[in-house]
Amino acid sequence: DIKADHLRVLVKNEDPSLRWSLGQLAHALIILATFQSLACAAFGLGVTMDPDLGAEPVSDDSVEASLPTCFEEQDNRQIVELLEQNLDIRMEGEDSARNTAAFHEFGELGGSQKGRKLSKEQQEELTRVMESGPVVSAAEADRIRSRCNQAACMSEDKAPQVKLQESEFSWEDHARLLLERHVPDMTEVISQDYQDTLDFSTGGIGNIRVHNTAPIKMAMLFYVHRLYRYAHDSFDYSKTNQYLTLQMKVFLKKLVCFPTRISRCDFARLTAPEHGCVLNFPDVVHMTMICFQAQRVAKLIWVTRALNDMNAKA
Repeated sequence: DIKADHLRVLVKNEDPSLRWSLGQLAHALIILATFQSLACAAFGLGVTMDPDLGAEPVSDDSVEASLPTCFEEQDNRQIVELLEQNLDIRMEGEDSARNTAAFHEFGELGGSQKGRKLSKEQQEELTRVMESGPVVSAAEADRIRSRCNQAACMSEDKAPQVKLQESEFSWEDHARLLLERHVPDMTEVISQDYQDTLDFSTGGIGNIRVHNTAPIKMAMLFYVHRLYRYAHDSFDYSKTNQYLTLQMKVFLKKLVCFPTRISRCDFARLTAPEHGCVLNFPDVVHMTMICFQAQRVAKLIWVTRALNDMNAKA
């Protein structure tokens, strides 16, 4: 965890030539948070290097003979049914998604997705899925993957211990305002990108039209933030299982914690109709962008909290 002391050595350096201003520090923190989060976007979208740039040809040869047993009875169509049951909540295209209270409203909606406890064998299968990565045919792949995994942001624990609550330090009321003092233009761009991603909707799930997709978007957002040990304390996290299947949670967790492990198998589990999936590629793109924005904001919340603590102790 980043602490105030980590930042203090930069702005309080005894050597004036090495001393950073708060504006320079805020600028650097935004660049770092954005650059680190781009791995999520790149791997989540399946981006590869262009051979025209001299890159060695890369192909993902990962295959699954059958769906892993841990994903049995996970059906995206149940999510569609839940969304169709709750037509009274209108957040799409009305800017009400900008109201934080509305973000949590879907936690009280009726209905539930059928769930079950995984057996020991299925838990072991789930661990294998989380640890698996793409079979990549490129000489440099193993070296690059090794370095990336050493820098993984989180462990593979199922439920990371929460260390910060939204009521203590939030993006809207604390982090964004602090950044605006020093880099207002950059902060405005980040805040707008973040909100636009949450407001955007394809108008359905896959090829199925639904009135409101806000619940599934908020479930993704809150799940990613929880991986960073940051929790929205007014939200009941047991509700995330209503709108996120295990396949979706595995994809999101890999994107956040181990992006180099994303393979074509992870994509196939989200979009294969034979596995009860109704998502299409635009849905996966939107999921990846929500993950990217949530990850960047989570990083900025933590670093600005450290910056706030540093200022308070000055």
